[in-house]
Amino acid sequence: MKRDGRIGRLLRGWREDYIYQTLISAAASFGCTALFALYNGYLGLWHRSVWHGSICVFYLLLMAIRGMVLLTEKRGQAWSEFERDRCRRRAFLVSSLFLLALDLALKLLRVLVENRGYAVPRATLVDRVWTDGAEYV
Repeated sequence: MKRDGRIGRLLRGWREDYIYQTLISAAASFGCTALFALYNGYLGLWHRSVWHGSICVFYLLLMAIRGMVLLTEKRGQAWSEFERDRCRRRAFLVSSLFLLALDLALKLLRVLVENRGYAVPRATLVDRVWTDGAEYV
């Protein structure tokens, strides 16, 4: 079997370079996550399921965060330490905002599903979404 082809170069790079190994593993995981998100999106649309739809949105946002981190690390290999640190901080800020938006969206979705068919007052929405329904003593 000839090892000079693409598979041979891939395996050789896998064994010799830790960064390359990490990026290839993350890319494979990224692909599996994409398939899982699309599958749940299909189930959510087909069965009109809020559960599967929210799982789809959750994994799509996680994919966006993972993709952003991977691109930042890949592009940052040729940059100076200062530029790499600045881009990592920006990626952290954007991913934190994604997670905050996801948290708020899932809380709001839960309140709307629990009160399906009823008008929900603004005070109830603010209390349930911002404080997660916690009661204060």
